[in-house]
Amino acid sequence: MSTSEITIKLSATDLDMLRRIAKSEDRRLQDLSQIMFGIGLEIFFCETVVCFEKEENELTAEEIAQKKINLDLVQNHNYYSLSEDDRKKTAYNRVETCWTNYGERDEKTSRRVDNLVEPIVQRIKSFAVDS
Repeated sequence: MSTSEITIKLSATDLDMLRRIAKSEDRRLQDLSQIMFGIGLEIFFCETVVCFEKEENELTAEEIAQKKINLDLVQNHNYYSLSEDDRKKTAYNRVETCWTNYGERDEKTSRRVDNLVEPIVQRIKSFAVDS
């Protein structure tokens, strides 16, 4: 995975304080910053829903194929006019075409699926936390 960097503006006093906090926590400043940024994303978006369309190159080959199947069922087989039982018998499977932190409910956990913020947070934290 390629990496990029972002920067934030801090006063010299705040930067000194953060360095001292990191040292007191036995962490490098960069590691502490990674962790704080990840936790900040988690907290900021815990009650704020964000959602946007996936770009075509972000869909898997299976998802693209399933979208074609679904489109055919909708356009040529009156999918939406079928009863719920008849719909279940078709090859229609929902394809998640959006990135969101508040997706469909996971059938096993009943939690909303977060395919956006949680994975970003985990990747950000992984730079600073030993696995």
